[in-house]
Amino acid sequence: MTRFFLVIALLTAANAAQAGFLTTSPNAPVIGPSDVVQASFAAPGAFDAARDFTDRPTPGQSFTTPNAAPAYRLNSITVKGVGAGELPPVVAAGAGFNTDSWHLRISAITGTLLTTLAAESASATGLPADDDFRYYVTFTFTTPVLLAPGSTYAFDLFSESGYFGLSRVGDVYAGGAAFNTTGVRDFNGTAANFAVGGDRTFFASLSPTSVAAVPVPPTAALALVGLLPLWRAGRRRRA
Repeated sequence: MTRFFLVIALLTAANAAQAGFLTTSPNAPVIGPSDVVQASFAAPGAFDAARDFTDRPTPGQSFTTPNAAPAYRLNSITVKGVGAGELPPVVAAGAGFNTDSWHLRISAITGTLLTTLAAESASATGLPADDDFRYYVTFTFTTPVLLAPGSTYAFDLFSESGYFGLSRVGDVYAGGAAFNTTGVRDFNGTAANFAVGGDRTFFASLSPTSVAAVPVPPTAALALVGLLPLWRAGRRRRA
């Protein structure tokens, strides 16, 4: 029995949070041949204060991978600020970027159900705190996430303190949609609420690979649970 639960523990550990890093730029990323993007940018100040900020019900976006390779490595996610501070009244000083951490989760998604594949955290120390949210913010994974081709995935993110407004436009991207979960500054929510509508401005940096994508960790764990009766029967026969 010890060996069985050791395998479950290893599957859980593989899904543990890693340490990524954040960078900002006034310019959109250069789009690579395998990247998945929704590059339209909402006009400054066009945002929903209840749905588009990193201190609200956790904001996210679903997206679909290309079909041209056996699998893809997701290297980074870039989001765009809404430019809220460009319009009066100016947001109070210090209300924008925090100096704690951002957290980003990648999930498989079926209907509205989110199944976590990976989650990483990154320190926001040193990011500009200019309160206008005009920047593109790139969250680069320490360990790229392996994704299957032609499949739907989702990312969501939050900040531990302060807030950052995410640009969201109309329904212009056919491969996914903007959503929120029930959690606030956490990944406790496992259901995507698409009531927010439209699509977030995002850039998913992907690189093709011949390595096949592995099963979703919880699915693999459940498969092992299903094998438990066979394992017990084998022990009885040996006894």
